[in-house]
Amino acid sequence: MNTLHDALRQHVAATEIDLAAIERPSLRQRAHRRRVVRRATIASAATVSTGALALGVAWTIPAFWPYSTAAIGDAATAGHQGLPLGEDGSVLVSVPAETVVVDVYLDPICPACADFGASIEPQLRAIDGATVVIHPIAFFDSLSSDGSYSTRAGSAIHEVAAGSPQHVGAFLHLLWQHQPAEGSTLTDEQLGDLAASIGVPHDVVARFPEHRYADAIATATDAATAAGVAATPAVYADGTGYFADSWQDVVDPIREVARGKAMDIDAAIASVNAERESREAAASPAP
Repeated sequence: MNTLHDALRQHVAATEIDLAAIERPSLRQRAHRRRVVRRATIASAATVSTGALALGVAWTIPAFWPYSTAAIGDAATAGHQGLPLGEDGSVLVSVPAETVVVDVYLDPICPACADFGASIEPQLRAIDGATVVIHPIAFFDSLSSDGSYSTRAGSAIHEVAAGSPQHVGAFLHLLWQHQPAEGSTLTDEQLGDLAASIGVPHDVVARFPEHRYADAIATATDAATAAGVAATPAVYADGTGYFADSWQDVVDPIREVARGKAMDIDAAIASVNAERESREAAASPAP
């Protein structure tokens, strides 16, 4: 298996060098590069006994099935092109250290992502003690008629986050409501009309056609692939993945994880306070 991995890495590296030689790769060329990387990862996963899981069969498993993915801790952080959202859908300045980080990977043209984003993701945002970090990625650019919708929509999400962060949640909601069918697309102008309809300023919308965050989407997609994300939607709570027959079934387990972490923090604080009081009592002179 190591030989196969090495060969795949060499193939992907060669592909990256070829693309790097192009001064300004188009969105379609970026999408092709990501498809090569994604196919390489899935091909290598198919050589191990859990290959079926890597190909997305996990959705047939009853209830929820958590598993640890160490690489997610490195790739799925707010600093890796993720957008931490508050309960109201606005972008947070930072992720509170004491919360459970719920990393959510979504592709704008993925139908299952639309269902998840419309109903489950807002529930995750509402969990006390959890912070949802959205990772727009572009696994499925090729499913759109122009071969670039996922990248362009992901870039638009980041553009809204940068220029009108209070509107990100609402913009995501509209993207799910108006998601193009596979084999079709939305133009940059249509994406801009959606954003403008919820109050995103004109100067922000005017930058959509520049695709300023296309490279960021490519980076996030490659990082997700390298970390083992092989399908969307994908959900990780503090680095542990959760999949289910029904995505509704992951909400309560993640809520329990957040509650348990909060209890652990409260217990730690109580322990520190008790130790301090004990030291103070020991240092006090006897009456």
